[in-house]
Amino acid sequence: TPPAELPSQDRPQIRKDKNKLASKQCRLKKKAQHEALKIQNYALTYEQSRLLASVAEIRKRLLNHVERACEGTSSGLDLEAIERE
Repeated sequence: TPPAELPSQDRPQIRKDKNKLASKQCRLKKKAQHEALKIQNYALTYEQSRLLASVAEIRKRLLNHVERACEGTSSGLDLEAIERE
């Protein structure tokens, strides 16, 4: 029934009930967003560590290549193999 047809003493309780429901939905939505962000953070942290390891490996191979004074192209610097990893 429309609020205008309800007795005036029932209106505040109905408004409280609606607000209670809206608050609960808002909290659930916020909690779901927080969980999604936690999952995204975990994935990005994993990707960051993987990329840092790749950078370290590339640096190591590059330094090894430079130390060998570029004696040949097969000195351990294979960028295609690194990119495939």
